[in-house]
Amino acid sequence: MKILGVHPTHTATAVLMEDGRVLSMISEERINRVKEWYGMPKRAIAKVLEINETSPNEIDMVAINGLSAPSNLSDYFNKSFNIQMAGFNAFKAIMPHRVIKNNWWVSPAVNFSNKLRNKKDIYSYFEKLGISKEKIIFIDHHTCHLYTCFMNNEGRTNDMLILTLDAAGDGYCGTVNVVKNSKLATIERINLYNSLGLLYSRITQYLNMKPTSHEYKVMGLAAYSKDKESEKVYNILRTKFMRIDKENPLRMENLSGAVNWEYLKEFEKYFKNTRFDHLAGGVQKLVEELVREWIINCVRKTGIRKVFCAGGVFMNVKANMKLAYEKEIDELFVFPSCGDESTALGAALYAYKMSCNKRGLEFKPARLEDIYFGNDFSEEEIITAIGKYRGKIKAKKVKDVNKFVASLLAKGKIVARCSGKMEFGARALGNRSILAHPSKPMIIREINEAIKQRDFWMPFACTVLDKYEEEYMTNPKKVPDYYMMISFQTKEKAHNHLINGMHQYDLTARPQILKKKHNPDYYEIIEEFRKKTGIGGVLNTSFNIHGEPIVCTPEDAISTLVRSGLKNLIVGDYYITKI
Repeated sequence: MKILGVHPTHTATAVLMEDGRVLSMISEERINRVKEWYGMPKRAIAKVLEINETSPNEIDMVAINGLSAPSNLSDYFNKSFNIQMAGFNAFKAIMPHRVIKNNWWVSPAVNFSNKLRNKKDIYSYFEKLGISKEKIIFIDHHTCHLYTCFMNNEGRTNDMLILTLDAAGDGYCGTVNVVKNSKLATIERINLYNSLGLLYSRITQYLNMKPTSHEYKVMGLAAYSKDKESEKVYNILRTKFMRIDKENPLRMENLSGAVNWEYLKEFEKYFKNTRFDHLAGGVQKLVEELVREWIINCVRKTGIRKVFCAGGVFMNVKANMKLAYEKEIDELFVFPSCGDESTALGAALYAYKMSCNKRGLEFKPARLEDIYFGNDFSEEEIITAIGKYRGKIKAKKVKDVNKFVASLLAKGKIVARCSGKMEFGARALGNRSILAHPSKPMIIREINEAIKQRDFWMPFACTVLDKYEEEYMTNPKKVPDYYMMISFQTKEKAHNHLINGMHQYDLTARPQILKKKHNPDYYEIIEEFRKKTGIGGVLNTSFNIHGEPIVCTPEDAISTLVRSGLKNLIVGDYYITKI
């Protein structure tokens, strides 16, 4: 059973799945080089089919995230969320607050938004590929989010509390779901009027950053805020804007009467003269406290202490850290890169479940391990890319490339690495990464000046080998974090060994804990580095120029080297430098 999963809007993504196993998954931005690209991921679809030598007529089903598809795929500005908001605002104007708050508006509003759109462009596109409309299904946005969590259920059919939380999708911003006796039940939904994710995005915009993109910058900035000042902001947000619904503790409640861009005017009333770091600290505390309180309420209501999370709000690694240390949670899993890019996979999994039901088969998708779901490349492609930059670079093939990289890192060199299959999602996990010594003085400044140009307050991340995790991280529940989705408090040894890969102010770290089976070559590099330095991890940040997507191909990697201050590049077994 071959299923093509598609997310056709913000951070557009395609996945090819066969019998519940991911074959390839790629976001469109990696190929067309437009960061956070919006629209049908045509090149990504072509690439996942090409990698797996699959023709369109071999596809059994196409599963698309979203009940409301964009009506014109060629119109970049006709965004599904904007149309959805138009449907919402039409009903908000005539509905009382009580009705809106309690979800009763959602069904007619979403139906209204559907009438403003149609799916003919999607059908037409796939028909041109040779895939009939009968094979295409559209799936609710939050259903797509929650189904990603079945990739880590280890065959579990009991006691799963699956929570989704994001800005909005198909009229909702969150759901509470329970799996017992092999049956899934959605026991609560939160409509987009009560969206904590939207509030955070508009604070991001109010701080003159890019909403639905730079929320991570607000999170990074928050740690620098003075507690007393951020507490004032938090108290205003909690009493005037958002809280847990007192009538229903499984929902959040918008107190302001504002939604989406209307928040900007409301912020002016309360925060006009508030310093930027205090505002960041206040809204970050709001997210951490509300998410924690909401999830505890869900745990107490259901009696299930094993929590699985998906949706863009859970990209907030500091909020996830609160959950990792929460006593009322026994087990925690946050789906890697759980923003909307992952809904392509959720859509495919839902379609696979439908197929299993029809055929009388057990729904048991392959367990998630590593997420190197992207394209690899041949030596011929490397040589071709090198040839395109003849006269600007010099290249040599290295016999033992992993030890060579470790040697460069131990000497304090910054090394960009483009090797093997590309990792999926927002986090670089070693194969499309910039690596550096995690304790060498001035290395952060050097990386920023050479390529990253990060805001001065933003931390870098680190990769730590699994066998050294306990030496550096405080993780009493052994929460697995192979994908940089959770921050942890760090130990004194980390402050000496990994300081460049941690938050410089609060000394937390968002590590990639690396198992050898997930990436043997990258593991060997770090092990060889440890032999030379005594340090069991390296600084790891994404391989891209600021504002560009992470590199995809050897040509992308060499182009980035040439256009930046980088000095050392590894592509496969080739060491490349500028002339």
